[in-house]
Amino acid sequence: METIVRRIGLVAHDAMKKDMIEWVLWNSERLIGHKFYCTGTTGTLIKKPLKKNILKSNGISQS
Repeated sequence: METIVRRIGLVAHDAMKKDMIEWVLWNSERLIGHKFYCTGTTGTLIKKPLKKNILKSNGISQS
């Protein structure tokens, strides 16, 4: 079975960043292996809680 690597963009307004991080943590097993693109602040916030869960398999790119 071929693994498909998805490119996922994550952007959240300040009031929603906490909810977005909770969503990513909740779905971390499904998200492993995919590539993430985030704005600067969002990328920084996601790197901290997901370093062990996701960043080993792929990276978070900040643009």
